[in-house]
Amino acid sequence: MVWTIKLTFAVLLTSLTGSMVCRSRDFGELVFVAVSSIIVCAASAGMAGQYKNFYQASVVEEVENMDIMELEEFEEAPGTGTSVEEEGELQEMARSGAMFTWTVSGNVLRKTPEFDAKAGGCIKVTAAAPVDKYVNVGIIEPDGTKRYVREKGDIYHEFVLDQTGKYRVFVENKNAGAVDVEGSYIVR
Repeated sequence: MVWTIKLTFAVLLTSLTGSMVCRSRDFGELVFVAVSSIIVCAASAGMAGQYKNFYQASVVEEVENMDIMELEEFEEAPGTGTSVEEEGELQEMARSGAMFTWTVSGNVLRKTPEFDAKAGGCIKVTAAAPVDKYVNVGIIEPDGTKRYVREKGDIYHEFVLDQTGKYRVFVENKNAGAVDVEGSYIVR
């Protein structure tokens, strides 16, 4: 910064006088311009430092706690359901999970093909359903028992497994009209 001020002073001196010799009137103007330039440079350097300090002091770290709402889990014995059961198609993600995009008609239960899971593990199910219509999203256990949560909108639930065998994931629409539901499941 000092070198810049000296260079600025020399350029101003040369431009005002046309040479290195200066008259008293020009010298006053030269001093005014040089002092003004120095003040502006110093003020700019000071402001830059203060801006940096202000920026560092105002950085805010925000940690967002996403509490997943715990949904009530329901259980239904085999053969007690009133919905028509249909098998839905999947887009395989991996050996341990898949994605689905289904239109589920009214009073229909759409289910995945069977897959293997072990007791002590879990099945994590996510689904995006209409925000104005409740749907049942759940699993069918090897003995035929249906465990599900009932919700509308975005749904996430982890089903802890107490049996080893063939499982299915399902979406059941108890509404009169059809609903579109997208989702996925992962077996752990």
